[in-house]
Amino acid sequence: MRQRLAVYTLLFLAPVLIIAWPGSALLNADDAEDHYAQGMGLQARGDLAQAIAEYRKAIELRPGYADAHLKLAMGLHLKGELDAAVAEYRQALRLNTTDPAAAHSDLGIALAARGDLTGAVAEQRESIRLQPERPESHNDLGIALRGQGDLEGAISEYQEALRLEPEYAEALNNLGNALTAKNDWNGAIERYRAALGAKADYADAHNNLGIALAHRGDLKGAEAEYHAALGAAPASVQAHYNLAMTLKAEGDLEGAAAEYRQAIALDSGYADAHNNLGVVLKLQAKYEAAAEEFRQAVALRPGDAAFRGNLAAALAALRPIADWSRNGEP
Repeated sequence: MRQRLAVYTLLFLAPVLIIAWPGSALLNADDAEDHYAQGMGLQARGDLAQAIAEYRKAIELRPGYADAHLKLAMGLHLKGELDAAVAEYRQALRLNTTDPAAAHSDLGIALAARGDLTGAVAEQRESIRLQPERPESHNDLGIALRGQGDLEGAISEYQEALRLEPEYAEALNNLGNALTAKNDWNGAIERYRAALGAKADYADAHNNLGIALAHRGDLKGAEAEYHAALGAAPASVQAHYNLAMTLKAEGDLEGAAAEYRQAIALDSGYADAHNNLGVVLKLQAKYEAAAEEFRQAVALRPGDAAFRGNLAAALAALRPIADWSRNGEP
C-alpha cells in the first residue's frame, strides 16, 4: 500500500486584526510543508500517531494540500480507521493529488478492507487506466478479483504485475495462492520459492510454501518453512498453528501442544486452535485439559458439530476416571 492521507479540519478564528505583509502567505505555505515533512519523518520512524497529527496541522494551514490529505489517508488506513481513510483518499483525489494512480489504488485497497469489492475493482481499474505500467495496481486488482471469485482474472493480473516487475515478491506469492486454488501445487511451490528468492524474509511466502509442501507429504520441508516464517514474524498466528499441525502429523504431541498454545496466546478467539489442542491433549490422555479446550472451542463456535462431538467424547472418557476415583481401585 502506498501512503496517502487526509482529514477535514474547520478553523474557527477569534476576531483578531489580520495584518498582511509581503511574504505572509508564503510563510504559511512553508509551515504547511514543514508539518508535512515532519509527518513523513515520523511515519518513517514508526510514530504513526504523531505523523497523523502533523499531517492534520499541514491541512489546517493549507486545506487544499492534496498530498497531505493523501498521507493522512494512509495513516488512518494503517490505524484501521477505514471510513475516515476512504474520505481522505477521495478528498486527495478531488484536490488533484500529484499521484492519482497511487491514490486510486490505495482507495481500492481501503474499500476492499471494508468489504466493498466492486468499488475496489473500479478504483484499481482507474489506477491502471491512469498508469498502465504500474505493477502494484495490477497486483491489487488481482486481489480484489480473487475476492470476487474471479480466479482466472486474478491470475491474469498477477501475471501482468510480474511482466512489469518479475521479482515482485507479493505478486509471486499471490499467484502461488491462486494456483493452489487450482490444485496446481507444483506451480504454487515454484512461485513461493521465487517470492523467497526475491525477499528472503517474507513470512507469508514461507508459511504458504510450508502448506504446499505439507500437501505433497513433505512434512520435514513444511516444518522448516514454518520455522522460517516464525523467524521472520514470531507473532504469526497461522505459522504457529500450521507448525502445530505438522508436528502432530509427525507424532510430536508435546511440540504440537506447545505451538497450539502459542497460537492461542496470540489469538485467544482462535476456535480451531482450541479444538486441535484438545485433540492433542486427548491423545495424551489429558482428558480434563482436553475437555476444557473443547469447551472453549464450542463457546467460540457453538454451531460446530465436530467441536461438540469432541467435547462429548472427552467428557465420556472422564466418567470412568471419576467412577474409579469415587469407588477406589477394584
